[in-house]
Amino acid sequence: MDQVPELVLNLPHYQRNGTSGDVGNNHKKLMSERILAKHFESIRKQLSDFADHTGILAKHGDVKGAAREGIIRLFLESNLPSQVEYITGELIDCYDKYSGQLDIILKSISAPSIPLFGIIQTTMVDAALGVIEVKSNLSTGSWDKSNHLKSALETFIKVKSLKRHNNNLIGGNIGLTPVYHPNTPCFLIAYKGPTQKTLMKRLLDYGQSVELKPDEYAPEVVCVLDRRYYIYRNNGWLFPKQKDQEFCTWSGDECLAGIFVYICRIVETWNGVLHPTRYSDYLRDIGPSA
Repeated sequence: MDQVPELVLNLPHYQRNGTSGDVGNNHKKLMSERILAKHFESIRKQLSDFADHTGILAKHGDVKGAAREGIIRLFLESNLPSQVEYITGELIDCYDKYSGQLDIILKSISAPSIPLFGIIQTTMVDAALGVIEVKSNLSTGSWDKSNHLKSALETFIKVKSLKRHNNNLIGGNIGLTPVYHPNTPCFLIAYKGPTQKTLMKRLLDYGQSVELKPDEYAPEVVCVLDRRYYIYRNNGWLFPKQKDQEFCTWSGDECLAGIFVYICRIVETWNGVLHPTRYSDYLRDIGPSA
C-alpha cells in the first residue's frame, strides 16, 4: 500500500502517540460527520444492543458467549474483505503444536481446510491471517487468579508461539515503511471492560509478570465497546511508530474502526504476495516420540 487511509491520517497526533487528553471539539465534529465513522458508530450500537438482548434471553454463560461471538463473526463477514473465512477451532503448526480453542480464526479462502464440523476446523497456522477472542466482560483481576484478560493473553501466547514459515509471515509497506508480523496477529473485542488507563496498565504489568515482550503475548488491537475506545500495539501497522511507546489508544463512538483498518491491511498485504504452504513440513517425520 502506498499511503495510509484518510481515516487514519485524520486522527490527532496526541492520540496516536499514546498520551491522554480529549479530542478537540472541531475534530469531534469532523469525525462525527464522516460517513465511515457514522457506519462504525452504528455497528457499535447494534453490537451492544445485541449483547444486552442475549443477556435478557439467555442465562448460561456459554450460551451468551456463543451468541456474542456469532454476532462479531457476522460483523466481520459483512464488513471485511471476502478473501477471508471467519471460522472457529484450533491452529496447528508444522511441529503439530496446538493453539487450544479459539473464538474466531481469520483463514485465507485459498488455503485448504481440515474440517471437523461446519465452521469448526483445525487450521494450519500458515493459512491464518489472525485470531480474535471475544469477551462479554473483560475482567482484569490479579495475575494469580483467573480473569478474562489473563485468559485471553494466555491464549495469545500459545498462538504467537506457533511456528510460521518465513515465506508465510505477514508483511508489507505502510506508507514507505516495511512492517512485518513475526507471528500470528491477535485481536481482542470486549463488549464491556475497564477504563483505558486500567487496561493499558494491566497489559504492561502482564508482560513484566511473565517476562515476555509484547510481540509474544499482546493483542494487536483491543476494542472495548461500552467505553468506546481501542488500544493498539505501537508496531507501525496502524499508525507510524512512535518513540518509547508499547501501546497507544484512541477513543470515540467509531472505536471499531481500529480493528477494521488493521485487519483490512493484513488482508491487503497478504493478497499482494504468494503464500505457498509447505505441506511436506506438516507431513514429514518430526522425530521419535518422547
